[in-house]
Amino acid sequence: MKYLSIIFLLFSASAADKAELIIRLEKNIALTKAKIIKSDENLKSLHFSIMRQQRKLEVEIYKNPLIKKLGIINTAEKEKSFFEQRRKMLEKNEYLASLDKQLLIDRKRMDNLLNAKASIKVLNQR
Repeated sequence: MKYLSIIFLLFSASAADKAELIIRLEKNIALTKAKIIKSDENLKSLHFSIMRQQRKLEVEIYKNPLIKKLGIINTAEKEKSFFEQRRKMLEKNEYLASLDKQLLIDRKRMDNLLNAKASIKVLNQR
């Protein structure tokens, strides 16, 4: 609906208004691109952080002398620590999923902005 109002403005706006609208759209596109890049970087960083924590936890578990001797974790403290770490990793995975959804929304928004910009350029050429 927002983009329909932009197109309506293009038909009724002066050349200066159209130029201002194009500049605003370009700024929005640039901001959205920056937001997408930052989200991608955050997503990658969090993913690698989770992977490091998982490896660290696995090493801690398998280097435990009790596990080497018995093949199991038999202390309540180690079990509690293991499940706490597991819970934290699951929470981070949920956060990653929410970031991924936001990234998709931002990409769709950028596509819409690019389409609006292209429409403006076509209308300006007429």
